Amino acid sequence: MRGIITIVIAGLGIVACSAAPPIEPRQSTGAAAPATAQAERYVVNGDASDIELKIYRGGRLAALGHNHIISVADLSGEFYVSSDWQQTAGMVSFPVAALRIDEPARRDAAGPEFASEPSAKDIAGTQRNMLSERLLNGERFPTIGLAIARITRSDDAVVATLLVTIREQTSSIEVPVKVTIDANRLTASGTTTLSQRELGLTPFSVMLGALEVQDAIDVRFSVRAERP
Repeated sequence: MRGIITIVIAGLGIVACSAAPPIEPRQSTGAAAPATAQAERYVVNGDASDIELKIYRGGRLAALGHNHIISVADLSGEFYVSSDWQQTAGMVSFPVAALRIDEPARRDAAGPEFASEPSAKDIAGTQRNMLSERLLNGERFPTIGLAIARITRSDDAVVATLLVTIREQTSSIEVPVKVTIDANRLTASGTTTLSQRELGLTPFSVMLGALEVQDAIDVRFSVRAERP
């Protein structure tokens, strides 16, 4: 393998950074790390990438709510892939206003847990809550971003440590990933479950928790990047 790289994005109560990255890593590598002379640059193809998040209802009155599917639009970024995989660096970002909520085709493909049909009012309310000051605070922090801090490899297992900034607070998450590099194209894909609380966020709730968003978010991602 010529290099190892990954990225995963989590929306709805996951990450929000300022409109003008960079994220400043606590480790020596990250988005701001200079590429080595041997590194190959790959630019993210947002149209060919797909990131999907599943958010679940909870609380005593959960039956009154809906599970939701959030997808990412306008993804951008770049990676620098080195033959020395420890030197691989990169960052991606997207505007929180571009998060798409409950597209019918995605709900249809997601199975019985997403069989209910949120109304236009429900969807608008979900977006309003997601972007509110209480959660992502989209007005002050309109861009979501992640930077690669470290990549570890054991046999066939690859784990990326990502630095995530949430309203000026930086945390790290570890994400398992499958990487393929074919000609001038790189694809990083996988699934993971993230915790809002571990990232310093409080899951949205109303009526003293009788209706709430569960802490766990299931993430599926496939990010494609290409050599310019």
